[in-house]
This record gives sequence, structure tokens and C-alpha cells, in this order.
Amino acid sequence: DGIPLFVEELTKTVLESGLVKISGDSYELTGDLESLTIPTTLHDSLTARLDSLAPIKEIAQIGAVIGREFSHRLMAEVVAPMPEATLRESLDQLVSSELIFRRGTVPDATYAFKHALVQDAAYQSLLKSRLRQLHGRIAEILEERFPDIASTQPELLAYHCTEAGITDKAIDYWRSAGERAARRAAAPEAVQHFERALKLLDHRAEGRERDAAELKVLIQFGPALMLTQGWASAEVGTIYERAARLARGLEDPMELVPALVGSWVHYQGRAQYDAADKATDELFQLGRALDDPDLLLQAEHAAWPTPMLRGAFAPSYKHIQQGLGLYDYERHSHHAFVYMGHDPAVCGHALGAVVAWNLGYLDRASQHADDAIALANRLDHPPSLALALWFIAGMHAARGDSAAALAVAEQLVQISEEQKLVQTYASARILGGWALAQQGEPKEGTEQLQAGLAIWHRMGARHYLPPFNCLLAECALRAGRYQDAENYLQEALARAGESGEGWWKSRIHLTRSELILHQDAGNEELAFASLRTAIRVSQEQGAKSLELRAASNLSRLLLEAGRREEARALLAPVLDEFTEGVHTADLRNAKALLESMA
Repeated sequence: DGIPLFVEELTKTVLESGLVKISGDSYELTGDLESLTIPTTLHDSLTARLDSLAPIKEIAQIGAVIGREFSHRLMAEVVAPMPEATLRESLDQLVSSELIFRRGTVPDATYAFKHALVQDAAYQSLLKSRLRQLHGRIAEILEERFPDIASTQPELLAYHCTEAGITDKAIDYWRSAGERAARRAAAPEAVQHFERALKLLDHRAEGRERDAAELKVLIQFGPALMLTQGWASAEVGTIYERAARLARGLEDPMELVPALVGSWVHYQGRAQYDAADKATDELFQLGRALDDPDLLLQAEHAAWPTPMLRGAFAPSYKHIQQGLGLYDYERHSHHAFVYMGHDPAVCGHALGAVVAWNLGYLDRASQHADDAIALANRLDHPPSLALALWFIAGMHAARGDSAAALAVAEQLVQISEEQKLVQTYASARILGGWALAQQGEPKEGTEQLQAGLAIWHRMGARHYLPPFNCLLAECALRAGRYQDAENYLQEALARAGESGEGWWKSRIHLTRSELILHQDAGNEELAFASLRTAIRVSQEQGAKSLELRAASNLSRLLLEAGRREEARALLAPVLDEFTEGVHTADLRNAKALLESMA
């Protein structure tokens, strides 16, 4: 703690030995130094100092059991029926010895050990039986006399119950501490508390009661772990597999729901979309069987991403609209702490922005993005805000708006670093790296994107790899590394074929057409073929915005080749289908192109 403790303690040992006296502005030796035993370690020194304070040593020991800091009022309760005057005198002596410091005035004073090692020396000087007794006494007093501490610092009660061997209470308090940390968006802290609870559960006898207690911890542990390790983490998968098994064994459908939702998220992160569908189907069956709108909300929540990733934008948007229709802020704002680690409506609006843009609902896409940010800020839940920023940055990348994508990605990096959110941090580096490359920094942008992608792979994540590889190809194209760009596009298509994640197929073929023209400006027919593939894929998926971009690019090439009527016949009907977003860049550019053909 920045204190030269060993030097200070050795000095005090000499001063308190009686072998020196103050003589003016110096010290004078008054005895034989050979009679003084110099401690060989700091712990020995501190122990010797405590032993020299024999009458008040017990107060120091009890304070050490309470913690690095303790209040006068709590100490008075623990040492009762010791007279108040005796307690004050003992604490005064400890303060004078500089082993502890005091803040405030008695009885509202608080005390703190000068150094953690001072507390440790006092703590270790107690027998184990006495330690357990004191921890139990402190836990009892905190519960009975200090209910505010018990409710606001459950981890303190959990610690004392753990050390006292009061296992059942300790488990409950560690779980409460984890829940409280999760609600403060302190995911790493929550993970530690839940892990302590699970470790204690290992020592409980098997049975329904134990299984129910473990299940309660697991379904709260999962969302916190998702935030710190990512959806595809092997440990996340293990937790939810265990939770589902326990819930089925207990025949508790309500507890099965969060386990199914967690399993769905894990399958999604692993790009195991068929398994994700099965979990979603079971969620709908449970929600309908129980006629529970809360469960149906989570079923819709699970149902909207997978169709989008497969390129089925209309079914995805239908689930988003149905889910948002079920959402009520007062009723469902706690769902972020039970399911997936983020708010369902924030997710619905954020993903809704991506889906609506693809469908050609350009104004609705902007409104969804605004609503996602507004709701996340109202919830004051950073992980939900991070998710919203991730999807919105992705929407800007899909639109080709690198400046907007970069601004959002930079905000996302900051939040993710502050909150230790590994998955959104990786996505921010990926999307921000692409945007940076498009803004004229291809080398730095590519390095940033690849760093984010490396994190993505370390998490075990397999979803979003087709778009990420496409973005990497666009960075390579920007840098003039055409063979690398071709390799990345091939990998993107291969990933899409393996997983069925085809929502960026049109963009991949669009990028390939640009690559073809950069490699050989005269190879127009091959570029035409790639753009026609992009148009066909976007039509099959109902992705009007991508169809417009591909049609605009192909029309421009046809116009340059002197095929004006063919270009106009291609672009005009696509442009006519748009009923909103007249001020967006894609529509303005397409209209200007069409007008140039008049």
C-alpha cells in the first residue's frame, strides 16, 4: 500500500525495546544490543508487536476477523459485555501504536488496519476454532443489528458465514451478492460471487434441495459469464447444459426457461442454428402451455436473430414486432439479469434496425436505432447499451457508412473496456477496424480488425464470421491486396455454406464485383455476373436495400457500356419499391443515377 512497513516495524521494535532513549535530536543506546532479537520477517515483526500489546491484542484480533476496516459500533456489539470505557481505551492504544487508524469520533468512528499484512498477522494469531466462533458471531450480529449492511453488502455476510461453516446461509448470501453485482453491471464481480456459491454447493449432500439451490445460482451465473467470456464460451455451454438437466430433473418448467434461453444463446454463438431452433421451439411450447406472456417474450427474443442470420429477414422482423408488442418496461426490465445478460426490447430495437434496413424500411431502421439507445440509457444497463451499439455499428457497416460505424465503434470500445465485456469489445474492434480502413487507414484498420477477430476466435464464437471475413476482404481490397481479398471472400462463402448463415451473401458478391474490376477493369462480364448473383440473392432474401445497391452498381456499369435502356429497366422498378428513406445516401444516389439516364 505504498508503506515501507518492514522498515517502520523494525524501527519500532528497537524504540520499544527500552535499549535506546531520546537524547536531544538523536537517540542514545542504553543497553546491550545483543539482548535484542531482530525479527527475520515482517510477519514475525508484526506478531512480536501484537504480543507486546497483550492486554489489547484480542481487540486487534477481533478487528482483523471483522475485516480490514470495522466500525466502533460493530466492534462494541461483538465484544459485549465488555465495558465501553475498556473498549475505547483498548482502541486508543491500538491507534497510538499506529497499527490501526481512526476516522471520525466515537461512537460513530471507523477503524482501518494500517496495512493488510497487519490485519493478516492479527488474524493468523487466532486458533481455527476461535476464528469460526468469531465469524459466526459477526454474521449473527450483522443479520440482527445491522440489516442495512446485510442488504447492501451481502458479500460481507457471505464471507463470514463461509468462514464460520454456516454453508446454507453462505450460499444464499453469495448468490445475493452475485445478483446485486449483476444489477450494478459489475459482471466480473458477479462471476466471482457465483463461483463462490457453486464451490460451497459441491460440499452439500445430493438431493432435490441441493439441486434447486444450484439451479438458482446457475441461471443467474450464466448471463454474467456470457458478458465476461462471450456467448460461445465452453463454460457458458456447460453451465446451461447442467441447468437444463437440473430443471428437467426437478420438473420445474419455469426454471427450465432461463436454462433453455441460455442454451439457445450458446448455440447461437457457436453458429449451431439447428440446435438453436430446437431450443426456441421448446420455449414457444412452454410459453403457450403455461399461457405466460413473459415466457413468450423470451421465446420471441430467441426467435428473431436466427432467421436474420440465415437471410430470412421478413420472418425475423415479424418476431421482433411480436416481441416488442409483448414488452412492458415495468414488468420486463429485470429480464436482462435473468436471460442473456441484456434487455429484450433493447435487443429487439437494435436488431430491428439491421433487419429493417435490409428490408428497405430505411426510416424505421433509424427509429429502431434511436429507440434502442434511448431504452438502454433509461435502463442504465451498460451491457444492454453495448449490445445496442454493436448492432447499430453493424447496421452502419451494412449501409457502407464508415464514418458512422467508426463513431459508434469507438463508443462501444470504451463501454466494453469499462465493463469488461469481451464479446462487444471484439465486435467493436472488428467493425471499427473496417471503418478505419475505409476512412483511409487500411493498414491500421486491418490490424485492428484482425485483433478483434482473434479475440472472437478465442471465445469460440462462430457466428458472424461470414460478414467479418467480408469486411476483412474489403480492407484488403482498400489496401490493394487483391489475392488476400479473394481468399477472405472465399472463406466468407465457405463459412456461410457450413453454418447456413447467409445474410451477407449479397454483400459478399457485391464486394467480389468490385474486386474483379480492380484486378481487371476490362473484365466487365465477370463483374456483371457477380452483381447479378448479388441481385438474385437479395431478391430471394427480401433484402431490398442490398438489391438496390447491387442494381445501382450494375446499372452504372451497363450505362458506362452504353446499355442505357437495359440499365434503366433494371434500376427503375427496384427504386419504385421504396416508400421511405428518401433522404438516405443510397436512395439519393440511385435516383441521381436514374435521372442521368433520362
